[in-house]
Amino acid sequence: MLKLEAKLLDNSLSQKLLKKEQAARKAMSYTMKDLKRRAPTKVAQAVVDVYAVKQGDVKPGKGGMGGGGKVRASGETIDEFALTYTGSPMTPTHFKMTPKAPPGGGRRYTVKATIKKGSKVTIGHWAKPGSEGGAYARPGDSPYFLAGGNGGSTLPFQRKGDKLAKVFRTVSIPQMVGAEDVAERAIKDIGELAEERLNHNLKRFLEAS
Repeated sequence: MLKLEAKLLDNSLSQKLLKKEQAARKAMSYTMKDLKRRAPTKVAQAVVDVYAVKQGDVKPGKGGMGGGGKVRASGETIDEFALTYTGSPMTPTHFKMTPKAPPGGGRRYTVKATIKKGSKVTIGHWAKPGSEGGAYARPGDSPYFLAGGNGGSTLPFQRKGDKLAKVFRTVSIPQMVGAEDVAERAIKDIGELAEERLNHNLKRFLEAS
């Protein structure tokens, strides 16, 4: 058996190719770091364009994400890159809920919130016992009305007999991110970010080599 191996006669050319390969790997590595750091902000921007929520509630930060939300970035290359969101449905306090507290004096009030921009929804209302609907939004119903929650926050609770039962909740971060109009925008923006950062890093490291 005869085995022939080709070798470059010009060793300097081999070194140049090796340096370019190393530069390309380094460019991809830095691009992935850029994506993992910046992509969640692109997603948050897409969310707040559709939902009436603060950007700080849907992206990582010191204050934490709404609904105990978390995001995990994974992947070693652009084709493998993915963001995985987890979290519970958030309370309407994150969605411009009104009023923020009961007006007092036995005055009737209606609890509303804006989940999607331009669309305010009614959660429930409270009226003084003996008036229309009593303490309930509709006869025989169990409405949501404002009461103090954990940590001193005022939240819309549902009454079950003489007790407060569950808190009214809206949507979770995974639900908002997964909404068709949000997801399409986010994927497009992340793709543009990936292309911009890869071109930047390739230029940076290839010139250095």
